[in-house]
Amino acid sequence: MVSSSQTSVEAWNKLKNLYASQSCSRIMGLKETFIKLSRGSSSVGDYLCHIKGIVDDLTLAGDPPNNDIVVLHTPNGLGSEFKEISAAIRGRDIVISLEELQDKLIEYESFLK
Repeated sequence: MVSSSQTSVEAWNKLKNLYASQSCSRIMGLKETFIKLSRGSSSVGDYLCHIKGIVDDLTLAGDPPNNDIVVLHTPNGLGSEFKEISAAIRGRDIVISLEELQDKLIEYESFLK
């Protein structure tokens, strides 16, 4: 299917149409997964990779989440040992990027060990 494409744009559009289900139920399922996601026993890095995967899937499905929402919701699934840094992140006047959040959380996880 993709091999018959004449241009990279055409190939991308074929892949996007093939894999990016834009149905409302898919989007709602991804949002529910994001809201209910918890780190459990996995590392902060693995947890954040899962978050980024959901963000990417939502974007492909045509409903990219707002950075502020992602950054403010991500600490919810970290557990009580991250309570202090979560409060500091939420208390900022300017919301940080997801990449900055990742750096801070991984650094804090190292501090806890």
